[in-house]
Amino acid sequence: MHLHRPGPGRGAALGHHPQGHAAGRHRRVRRRTHHQPARTPPARRSPGEDCRTWDYRHMWPRDSAWYVSTLLRCGFTEEALMWRHWLLARTDPKDLRPLYRLDGGTDTAERILAHLPGWRGAGPVRVGNGADGQLQLDVLGELADTLWQMEQAGLPGGGEVRDYVLQLALQVEQLWRRRDSGMWESRGEPQRHTSSRIWFWVALDRAARMLRTDHGTDQTVVVRLEELAKTVRATVLACAVRSRDGGAPALAQVFGGTGLDASVLHAVTTGMLAPDDRLAAGTIDAVAAELADAHGLVERYPTRDTAENLDGLPGHEGRFLPCTAWLATAYATTGRTTEARTTIDTLLALRSDLGLLAEEYDPATGCQLGNYPQGMTHQSLVDALLALATAEHRATPKVRTLADALA
Repeated sequence: MHLHRPGPGRGAALGHHPQGHAAGRHRRVRRRTHHQPARTPPARRSPGEDCRTWDYRHMWPRDSAWYVSTLLRCGFTEEALMWRHWLLARTDPKDLRPLYRLDGGTDTAERILAHLPGWRGAGPVRVGNGADGQLQLDVLGELADTLWQMEQAGLPGGGEVRDYVLQLALQVEQLWRRRDSGMWESRGEPQRHTSSRIWFWVALDRAARMLRTDHGTDQTVVVRLEELAKTVRATVLACAVRSRDGGAPALAQVFGGTGLDASVLHAVTTGMLAPDDRLAAGTIDAVAAELADAHGLVERYPTRDTAENLDGLPGHEGRFLPCTAWLATAYATTGRTTEARTTIDTLLALRSDLGLLAEEYDPATGCQLGNYPQGMTHQSLVDALLALATAEHRATPKVRTLADALA
């Protein structure tokens, strides 16, 4: 696919920000990996270990929505328009799948190539992905969010887009009480994942915002979506908040659970929780304290050797670099710019000699694991840089000039 050269204003969102050069490099990597999926099945775990090796050579609507959202904020509108055209032409909002082939096909069943040893013995080598039959409900929110952002960026899609977003919200209305496999495509038992409920709220909120000014939409439907958004949020606050030993409250991985999951940080970065909400601060602090190592690198959720994990798989994996960037974005969103910058600098220090980052990192060996380069890592790092630039700009006192005084 043709890669468009940035025009005036494209890719200049950070201007002369001190880390703008790094952002530009990661943005370019994200654009290239958005157009060119991985060509080989990656290994996620440490070399020589089994189980956590997956084939991600597909189009994942969730991930692509995040990529396009970031590109859009950097001024790359042509990529966003091409993505939206693909989405509307090849997916059904009433029957979304977790992944597709690039031609829109759904022949993505997983099989194991037992005759291949895998990279440095990491196996088994899989082709296709077992997530193809899962219920992953969070994707309704990611798609609605990016389509709404395109409208806000001056790229209206007309009635076809509005109807697509409405159908996403109506799917939430039907399914929001269901258990699902979550955004991490857990192979354990379906759960009431908090992150899925966060993105339910996003889908309803964005749909209501988009449709509220549409004269062709029945406004009683909009009111219904707004009321359901309040109910979903209230349910999260009632069922997903944990508190340990009288400490600050934090969002748990699943309803009624006590474990953590870095994906709950999206409650802060999507606006479901206000930046000054005590629950936002408590969730950020809990992730930093319980999921981050001494270097500040974050794992997705706790894993154990001796007990079956919530994801249905044994053993551990590397530190998940996109989650580390999510923590930086959450810091910046809540005004904690020093911590955000420190976390971003930690990620930048891990780059290879080509300036690239993988999906995961093993602090013990200094080895990058999984997809390399990983689009989500670069995309989430650019997001963190954009959030930091916004926070620092907001915190800078405005200097009144003579023109201001005379105005």
